[in-house]
Amino acid sequence: MSYIHLDSINFHAPASSGKNYIVIMSESEHEIKIKTGETVLYPKLKTRFPLGSRIGARLFLIGTLIVLFTGTVIAFVGVTTARQGLLDETERRILALVEERHAHLCDWLDLHIEHTKQHLLGNAGHLVDHQQWQQIVSEVPGLIAAAIFDSSGIELSENKSNPVADLIPDSSAFNEARHQHRMAFSTVGYFEDDVPAFDVVSPVDVSGSHDQYLVMRFSSRIILDPVLTDTAGLGQSGEIFLLDTDMRMLTPSRSHDHPDPLQHRMPIPPAMAALRQGHGSMQYTSFLGKSVVGAYHLMPLQQWIVVGELDVEEVLSPIRAIYDRTILLTALILLSLLILTLLLAHFWARPIVRLTEASQRVAAGDLSVRVDAKRARDEVATLSHSFNSMVESLADGQQNLANAQVKLVQQEKMAVIGRLVASVVHEMRNPLSAIKMNLRLLQRGAQLTENEKEHLEIAGGETQRLESMLQELLDYGKPVELDLRQVNISDIIVQILKETRSLAENGDVRVQFEQADNQPTIRTDPELLHRLLENLVLNAVQACRSGDTVSVEIEYSVEATSICVKDTGSGMTETVRKRLFDPFFTTREEGTGLGMSNVQKFVSVMGGTVSVESETGQGTKVTIHLPKENSWPNS
Repeated sequence: MSYIHLDSINFHAPASSGKNYIVIMSESEHEIKIKTGETVLYPKLKTRFPLGSRIGARLFLIGTLIVLFTGTVIAFVGVTTARQGLLDETERRILALVEERHAHLCDWLDLHIEHTKQHLLGNAGHLVDHQQWQQIVSEVPGLIAAAIFDSSGIELSENKSNPVADLIPDSSAFNEARHQHRMAFSTVGYFEDDVPAFDVVSPVDVSGSHDQYLVMRFSSRIILDPVLTDTAGLGQSGEIFLLDTDMRMLTPSRSHDHPDPLQHRMPIPPAMAALRQGHGSMQYTSFLGKSVVGAYHLMPLQQWIVVGELDVEEVLSPIRAIYDRTILLTALILLSLLILTLLLAHFWARPIVRLTEASQRVAAGDLSVRVDAKRARDEVATLSHSFNSMVESLADGQQNLANAQVKLVQQEKMAVIGRLVASVVHEMRNPLSAIKMNLRLLQRGAQLTENEKEHLEIAGGETQRLESMLQELLDYGKPVELDLRQVNISDIIVQILKETRSLAENGDVRVQFEQADNQPTIRTDPELLHRLLENLVLNAVQACRSGDTVSVEIEYSVEATSICVKDTGSGMTETVRKRLFDPFFTTREEGTGLGMSNVQKFVSVMGGTVSVESETGQGTKVTIHLPKENSWPNS
């Protein structure tokens, strides 16, 4: 039998056995192999058909539903996206064609009308000769008739049988040109010989009068139809035609199902949209009831509407072949995915079942069990890693609980020590105070020799040192209660430097601190901050040699406020640095060795950290980091 050693975890058997055990799990069954050779077997996990287990069947069912749903959604989204893409592209194309035909028609009308005006006005002297005038008119392509009128509608020609003159008094185009003094177009209509035509009325100056109007009647079949009936770029079903603002169709349709021009009205959506916004494109149902993609453009001067249409069925014809191929490809993909789902159900079921059994063992209290996580980087492997991490966290939690219990015992012990120290210090301070008082009385009133004065000063100094040591012991033993207030760090540092100035001057040590304006404040216990900074400055001064420098710096950042005390003194070895915060550790003959321990304790209570950098002969740098939430700018 081959074994997979997932993890070897030593744990102690009952005290009576005195043996160590190693947990090993096998692929075919769960075992606990004991170093002494004994074996404890767990129930063997039976290998089933992939769908034989509930989880395998559920995985297969869920996978099948996901595959079917995904395939359907992909096919639907693919076809819908392709369809919409084709329609959008067709809208842009038909709009471009309509814009091009609109521009072409406008340019053609402007050019042809201007050419006709120049030709007619250049021969205006022949107005008296009807035959010659008709010959001149016939020379212009598409021009049916022409005449010049005054503002009253009276023809300047002596020939009163001109058919144009008979229509002018009732022509809206003539009245528009007369009132607005600009070129005007009439609607397209049937005139003589049932020829569809339209009038163009243009103000002219023939005989020095500004109230003369040239009326030109053009055949729409010759002037308009060639431009609009061009089917280039419109496929098999597309067409471009002209409507007026009354929704009448002015040019013939490509479809034989359309009535003849001027015989019917077409209240289609693009015509109404053109009256509102001038030009654009849309999808709508045509006059013949077909779904089309259309575009429109209004001709404001003529009050005509250029409309282009393309059958949606023709637009979407390329997608049908894609649709058929998509169905076949989707079916093949679905079949492949179903087979893959079956395999995945089998592949995923086994490790999940093992995870279930491992969970049961953990629930029974066996925190040494682990599962195989040496799989591919999939969800099951992630779950296995998470399970192992969870079990390790539980084991760590038990260990942390034990550590917490030890720490609690230690804290209780320190509390007892603190109470004992406080009691001892209190008892020692009473006789110490009496000694200090008597020493002062002797110094003030007794007649002493120089030798006796010297001994009294030594006794007083030692008494003061003993009192400081008792205070350090008291600080170390009692819990710290913060009195939080808003204080300025610079003010505290300046006060400390004043208090330690004499000590620094006696040792020929230079102390540097640059106080800036409007510095941030810290919400903390000012007395506690003063004591720990004073301790650091005193240590730095005492570590310096003659001529050395002590500098204090404050640095503000986004995350924290840092206070740095550094010196150029003798520094310390790595061994001393590692033990710097140990209680009662000191390298000097005087002192209790509790100064740096109290510094660390005070900083920790404030929620900060303290770091030390030092090298023998190069000096020492002590930095206190206080978190951002403890500081803010001055108001």
